[in-house]
Amino acid sequence: MIYIISDEIFQFNNDSATDWSSSSEVNDTSSRASNESSESAKTRRHWNLENILRNDRRYSLREESEGISYTRPIPSDTCGRQQIAPKFSERIFGGFEAVAHSWPWQVLYQENGTCGGTLINQNYVLTAAHCISTEDPSLITIIAGIHNRDLGDADESSRQKLQVAEIFVHPDWNADTVINDIALLRLAEPANFNEYVQPACLPGPDPKPDSEVVLISWGAVKTGGGTHHVLKQTQVRVIENCEHFWTDINKEKQICVRDPSLNSAVCNGNSGGPLLQEHSGQWVVDGVTSFGHRECEMINHNMPNVYTRVSAYLPWINGIMHK
Repeated sequence: MIYIISDEIFQFNNDSATDWSSSSEVNDTSSRASNESSESAKTRRHWNLENILRNDRRYSLREESEGISYTRPIPSDTCGRQQIAPKFSERIFGGFEAVAHSWPWQVLYQENGTCGGTLINQNYVLTAAHCISTEDPSLITIIAGIHNRDLGDADESSRQKLQVAEIFVHPDWNADTVINDIALLRLAEPANFNEYVQPACLPGPDPKPDSEVVLISWGAVKTGGGTHHVLKQTQVRVIENCEHFWTDINKEKQICVRDPSLNSAVCNGNSGGPLLQEHSGQWVVDGVTSFGHRECEMINHNMPNVYTRVSAYLPWINGIMHK
């Protein structure tokens, strides 16, 4: 069964949105949508529709940052920590190969196509609502501890193949507006934590504009390109003025990122993956990859990529995990 679960304690205010850098009001989502140019709306929705319906048209990002203001503490001192340290180098187009298993919460979601996901505890995976096209959880496989997709299970013994028991799609997910693009998967059996498989922390934070974030994916680096066989990573920044690019953006529920140097891009195959930031040695999943320009190379169009803001959905997430 697929579950659409609401959280009565947490209600979104659709009449206003708060700017990341101030408390001033901006126009509501419907007003922004009405002012959006038809070409902009057509471009975004075309990208999103293709990503929902076609396996090769999905893409993802993630974020890390410095100097973030947390609204609540990270609940565990064991989440978001790697036993295998990542490495960072000068940014290059398409990113660079991640150290194998240095992002142990990144999982591969397999159904009709491929998406990313984030392990947030032994029993739950966070992903995008648009990745899910089935009501039957038995058709979904989650692979944790994976780095090289071209290898067989016997050649990458770190892998854990996990079946899904329940699917929870946000009750207000809207494929037309791409708002509330978030879902939870309850695993049939708990993941086994080890050096290759660990959970990321849920946020207490909202990342500050211009803070640096990390992207990891198996995604393509150009429109129409194939996905990568190894996990790749790159670094970009959170942007504040996303409404200049996507005029119907909801800042309370979405985060935008872009590489200001125009040297980094990721495209197909990354939807549902995490946007991560580091805080005092722990990595936090701030966003879930949602949508971007259909011509996905940032270097060509300078358009930011959009993530579902996880902090806006914490009551919904916790309500499911603790029900």
